Amino acid sequence: MLSDDSTSFLMTRGRQSMPQRMRFHEYLDRFGRSYHGSSPEYDMRQALFESRLAEIERHNAAPGRSWKAAVNHLTDRTERELRQLRGYRRNVRPESSGAGLVGTSAIAFDLSKLPSDFSWKGVLRATTDVQDQAQCGSCWAFSSATVLRAHSELFQRERHFSVQQIVSCTPNPQECGGEGGCTGATAELAMDYVSKAGCMEEKDWPYQATELKCPSSMRLQAPMDVSSFAGPSLHQMVSLGTTAASLGMTGFEKLPENQLEPILFSLFSSGPLAVSIAAGDGWNMYDTGVYDTCQKDIVIDHAVMLVGWGEENESKYWQIQNSWGPTWGEAGFIRVVRREHQTERGHCGWDTNPSIGSGCKGGPSSVWICGSCGILYDVVMPTFSVAQGSWWAEHGRNVTQFPGA
Repeated sequence: MLSDDSTSFLMTRGRQSMPQRMRFHEYLDRFGRSYHGSSPEYDMRQALFESRLAEIERHNAAPGRSWKAAVNHLTDRTERELRQLRGYRRNVRPESSGAGLVGTSAIAFDLSKLPSDFSWKGVLRATTDVQDQAQCGSCWAFSSATVLRAHSELFQRERHFSVQQIVSCTPNPQECGGEGGCTGATAELAMDYVSKAGCMEEKDWPYQATELKCPSSMRLQAPMDVSSFAGPSLHQMVSLGTTAASLGMTGFEKLPENQLEPILFSLFSSGPLAVSIAAGDGWNMYDTGVYDTCQKDIVIDHAVMLVGWGEENESKYWQIQNSWGPTWGEAGFIRVVRREHQTERGHCGWDTNPSIGSGCKGGPSSVWICGSCGILYDVVMPTFSVAQGSWWAEHGRNVTQFPGA
């Protein structure tokens, strides 16, 4: 199985099948490799390339497949290199409920008010400008920064949040998802950091795909206790600081675990969401189509931005924006199978690998996760006040009056 957080790039932008089998030297030219022809590394990379190419060909030759695989710049990567890209580990909750946040039970939603197809893709700059995390395991920071950018654009003004600041400065004392930075963290930690410390714009601190020293003026003295996010209810973190207020940010929410309705309605009536997901079994070689290789017992190990849902040829799907560049997948997006509402709610299993899927010190040995690839389990959304002249101020927030409803 290939790594979850492995960055994929299409071999061709036209998505046309190769007229003949790609040779290794052609791959080297296309992706700018410079292995010495007589070195052990050359032989090792060639063997990896041949093995992965055979896997791609087997997948594409399978009858009835719903998605297409392609050669990309990860085709010659080792399993260890792919694992190093993993940048998300789920927040581990203690067995008892936490305190300190506002918790409420999920309210009733009428799904009949929602359209059968809906997406923020192409509506916002945040969903047009697909970013590339490169070789840093910073998917958690990219998903958070991009969701923040989308919501700022919707409720305030277009602001491109600095991913590098989030990577370099978000504290992670409980080692959720690694030790922070390029080794991994979570969307909750990123949102908490920005709500307390603010965030520069990308142009002022551009992304460098590495860990840089955080200036003392940007450091937090009191990072969030992740054990506060416990249980299946909605949890709201309200920011009372002037820093967040200057951004128009009022806080953030963790939506109820494993519940479909709050996710659909929040996505539709508020904006894109930061979600965790299991990105194994082919994400690295995904090209186009509806990805349906989602088992029930999986390890959640990646963070992305959920932008919509739809249906094509009787196949329902979730639409997701990744952080592996615009040449990966469908212009930087992937469609993941979405089942009928009741079936999606019941598509559940155990995540039983805490060393990969959790990462926080202490916590349960397994977690119950639901939805395709675990998409319903851990969902985070920032909250902003509505500024005059913003997208929402112009379009309103009544889902029954939303364009396309």
